[in-house]
Amino acid sequence: MLHSQSVTIPQGSGQRFQSAAKCYTWSPSMSNNQDHDLGGITLVLAHCVGSHKEQWEPFLESLFSACNGPVNSPVRIQEAWALDRINHGDSYVLNVDALGKVPEDATVHTIWNAQPDGTSAAHDALAFATFLRSSYLNGRRVVLIGHSAGGTSIILGLKSLIPQQIRQIEAVVLIEPAIATKTVFETVFEDRVTQMELAFGGTTIRRDTWDTKATTEKGARDEVFNWFLKRFPWNAWDESVVRRYADYGLRVSSRPNASHVSLSLKTPKLHEAACFVDTPASYDATDALASICAHTSVHLLFADAEDFMPISMKESLYNAQEGRKMKSVTYLEDSGHFLLQEKPREASKAVADILKKEFRRPFPSKL
Repeated sequence: MLHSQSVTIPQGSGQRFQSAAKCYTWSPSMSNNQDHDLGGITLVLAHCVGSHKEQWEPFLESLFSACNGPVNSPVRIQEAWALDRINHGDSYVLNVDALGKVPEDATVHTIWNAQPDGTSAAHDALAFATFLRSSYLNGRRVVLIGHSAGGTSIILGLKSLIPQQIRQIEAVVLIEPAIATKTVFETVFEDRVTQMELAFGGTTIRRDTWDTKATTEKGARDEVFNWFLKRFPWNAWDESVVRRYADYGLRVSSRPNASHVSLSLKTPKLHEAACFVDTPASYDATDALASICAHTSVHLLFADAEDFMPISMKESLYNAQEGRKMKSVTYLEDSGHFLLQEKPREASKAVADILKKEFRRPFPSKL
């Protein structure tokens, strides 16, 4: 059974943003040092744009079970830390006064020319690096897992560390990393701009407040959960992920004298939309990836569909001639860019296979 504890990661030196995090363990015994003494690993997870830390839970339930269940498993997970991006979910609530403002009339063009503070993965990476340096990870065997823009935050966060600190990271797993070199981006420029405009426009016109008929918060979340199940894109998601979105991705709106409960997105849609226009961070992350590969194991997990990234972008990321030498590259069949939302258990199995190959030596028996 998955257990969690909420933690606020304070501002680091030279940066203004806090991070909301949850530390997940699998059973009461995992909260002590038994699995740590046996060499258990600690996962640190970074989510995609439009998501939040709790959406990792269905994935984690399967991953903990696969790695900690079998007696002869070559890898055990001691704990997993999931962080909200600095302008998403509970982190947005913490940082609302420090974040830049996104104008109501913002467009892809205006954001491209002036990225609001806190909406780039480069900003998020500073907070992520603060956590990597923190005492929470002292003595831990750390594995980083990032989905889409979360992978960008991980790479740029590692870039800010010294090589000795990077070598202390045992492995990095990048799931559908939405990055590319400037040269590759320019070869698919029209496609990428179209994708940005669709994501930006679709996010800004999306509904973000629900005046429910419910008189209790639980009833309101249940009502919105059922609303999500009937509409795109949530009707393509695994139901357990939609449930987390309704339970943790929304906040109660303040409405004086209202007899029914209203809910709103925790992440304002303009802040979310601005994150899709982040090409400089994409270029920087791709350029930094070669040096990361030189100091630790890097694994790529892609969806086999080209719904968000063309195959040319994916293949360019494991170009060994440019120094991006991966420990492994996996394509998950019948999956799309949002595989963690749509197929969390299948994604979990793929990551479990990666970890079991990375850590081949069986753990000693507890008996």
